[in-house]
Amino acid sequence: MATKEKEEVETEREGATDGPLLDLSDDAVKKMIKAAKKRGYVTMDELNSVLPSEEVTSEQIEDTMAMLSDMGINVVEDDEQGEEPEGGDSGADAEEDANELAEQTGTAVATTTTKKEPTDRTDDPVRMYLREMGSVELLSREGEIAIAKRIEAGRETMIAGLCESPLTFQAIIIWRDELNESKILLREIIDLEATYAGPEADLPAALAQGADITDCEGRWVTPGLVDCHTHLVYAGNRANEFEMRLAGATYEEVAKAGGGIVSSVKSLRSASEDELVAQTLPRLDALIAEGVTTIEVKSGYGLDVDNEKKSLRAARRLGDKRSVTVRTTCLAAHALPPEAKGDKDAFIDLVASEIMPAVAAEGLADAIDGFCEGIAFSPEQMARVFDKAKTLGLPVKLHADQLSNLHGAELAARYGALSADHLEYTDEAGAAAMARAGTVATILPGAYYFIRETKRPPVELFRRHGVKMAVATDSNPGTSPLTSLLLTMNMAATLFGLTVEECLAGVTREAARALGLLENTGTLEAGKSADLAIWDIERPAELVYRMGFNPLHARIWRGQ
Repeated sequence: MATKEKEEVETEREGATDGPLLDLSDDAVKKMIKAAKKRGYVTMDELNSVLPSEEVTSEQIEDTMAMLSDMGINVVEDDEQGEEPEGGDSGADAEEDANELAEQTGTAVATTTTKKEPTDRTDDPVRMYLREMGSVELLSREGEIAIAKRIEAGRETMIAGLCESPLTFQAIIIWRDELNESKILLREIIDLEATYAGPEADLPAALAQGADITDCEGRWVTPGLVDCHTHLVYAGNRANEFEMRLAGATYEEVAKAGGGIVSSVKSLRSASEDELVAQTLPRLDALIAEGVTTIEVKSGYGLDVDNEKKSLRAARRLGDKRSVTVRTTCLAAHALPPEAKGDKDAFIDLVASEIMPAVAAEGLADAIDGFCEGIAFSPEQMARVFDKAKTLGLPVKLHADQLSNLHGAELAARYGALSADHLEYTDEAGAAAMARAGTVATILPGAYYFIRETKRPPVELFRRHGVKMAVATDSNPGTSPLTSLLLTMNMAATLFGLTVEECLAGVTREAARALGLLENTGTLEAGKSADLAIWDIERPAELVYRMGFNPLHARIWRGQ
């Protein structure tokens, strides 16, 4: 309890320091600003008199100074410095002189300010900030070069020392033996990243030497495909429910018969980690066969600490079994497990206080997700999950607005979510909020098709507001048993009206953005992972146009 109380106090303290220093609704602050605007300046003593008494940071002082500057208010030591100079110089002349001095040399301005500062000690935060700001000299070009040379020299010294160390030779010998015995892969030792993109004639000799050459023979090359939303790890299937629905059973009737997500939870909990991996690999192989080089895998069928961890460990192991980048997402806030007995708040407490910290402690999740819907969890409950994710340093994603508009898109945007997914019922306010936050809209036509939804996601709204759109399979046992990203693109085009360009960007660049991986993959650029798909097609539209046909010629992951 003591630890928990300490964390709460520290969290409150951190939250307090994030806000603005000046409360613009406070009468004293209003009075000070009004007088300062009239004079054009405010003294340090006047400013300090309205600052909060608690400890403040240099960043807060800097923000306050910038805000006052935007209002046309200068901060001075005392009234004498702020008074108009006597004599013939007008205010305009003085401003012109100041501008001329600033253009000639910034250090001259800083030096003048520093000379007027008192040299005695002070705990005044404004004076401390200004004094330190004036005492830091800017680097010259020569200084930058000198520092760069020192860094490079230090790097070369370090490398030389490592090369001469007996431990280095010992490690190389161990790697050689493990490679020969197939205990490890070459990619586990060497980062096989692309360092060049351009004409072959301009390829640096150092890179060309010993490189494997892939002659594409005029074929089309795209970035490796990215499936940014899947529930790929599960046990068993729900084909019997599919038959029941075809016969006219409602979702309620299926649930009463023991179907629905409860069925998937029961199957996953009874399966071992090895069994989960074995059952998932064929689904992963189907995606890899279509050029997928990066995939996201969610948990969400465990719904307790041990089984959520088991799901995520199984997902991580997929990356060891296959040449593919796997990103894992903890979706513990997916549905209520049977033992929750309908108490959603108590289960969210369990998710935030036990499941998420346990997953984070073992490094099993790259992000946190949740299902914000009437049949799942409210925006208020999801906010508690996202608040916890923030304290754990994990980005968030959200299943939002799929069956109704609970303003999930706005919630996702408020927390700076990487993506909000489904979005059939998102309104203009939600689209605008996502655009401002840079949250990607992940379109999931497989679920729309499979559950016979009639409300389409507002693609035109997303276009109008500049919301980036990703496209994904949503591969799962209940509402989208789909393992073809190529077919998913066709669905996105025919059902939702996405263009060929939007579909292709949706499974490459924007899908990588939705996972926070755009710096590493999703486009063909020097310095990014050499994740490529080579196609036997005449034009890119064929990748979206065809159904049930795979024109992949070759797939390259991290240069292999």
